[in-house]
Amino acid sequence: MRLFVYFLIIIFLVPTTYGSDAHNLFLDAFKNYRKSEFEKSVPLLKKSIERDPNFPEAYFLLSRTYFKLGKPRIAIQTFKKGLRLKRKIKEHMDFIQSEKALDVPTGLDSISFQSVRRIQEARKAYYQGRAAMQKGHWYESIEFFERAAALDNEQTTYLNALGYALLDIQDLFSSMEVFERSLKLNPFQRDIYEKIVRLNGELNYPHRALKWVKRGRRYFPADPYFKDRELYYDYRSRLAGIDYDKEIQEEDQSAELRSQ
Repeated sequence: MRLFVYFLIIIFLVPTTYGSDAHNLFLDAFKNYRKSEFEKSVPLLKKSIERDPNFPEAYFLLSRTYFKLGKPRIAIQTFKKGLRLKRKIKEHMDFIQSEKALDVPTGLDSISFQSVRRIQEARKAYYQGRAAMQKGHWYESIEFFERAAALDNEQTTYLNALGYALLDIQDLFSSMEVFERSLKLNPFQRDIYEKIVRLNGELNYPHRALKWVKRGRRYFPADPYFKDRELYYDYRSRLAGIDYDKEIQEEDQSAELRSQ
């Protein structure tokens, strides 16, 4: 009996101790952050996350610290990790607090009603994201648009809004990934092709720009923009000594491996 009591004490105390350590490290990092000692904050926040990987606030402060240190790319990646974690925790708590509505197959909790409710929630999140953008709250708008796209994954409107919001914070690679997902749902979006072409051009990836010019021209063969850009980016690719077919084949293969 005494051994069983000791076992219970260990079970309940160990997570608490680790959580407490993580929180104390976070507070120390925050003190350094307020004193503009950003370099000192980074290792403390990393240790905090090691001690408690389910601590979204540590990710958010680490993201802000990276921004202060002039590292926007890793700052955005860190922010997204915190955002996903925060959403996962919220969804878990909502599920626990609910009465397992999905176990009931009829009435208001039927599958069809759940689908309608998800669509309504997605629309609500989309308009909340637009309102946040108008106030200049870019990260908040990204959170709402991501939620809208997750709830209703057949709406290109939500994905495109997310893509443009990511552009506003200069996360060009993520925005292109989102736009590409949107084109898979609906390939007849001329402006989105043009946006991806322009972004790849700005990033000095002429072969990728050429790839999306060709795809755009497939759906808009008479459009003069795609005709002109195809000649331009074909010339730039050759000038840079890039073997277009080889580069695109390798990129497509690596993308296929990542999706497996």
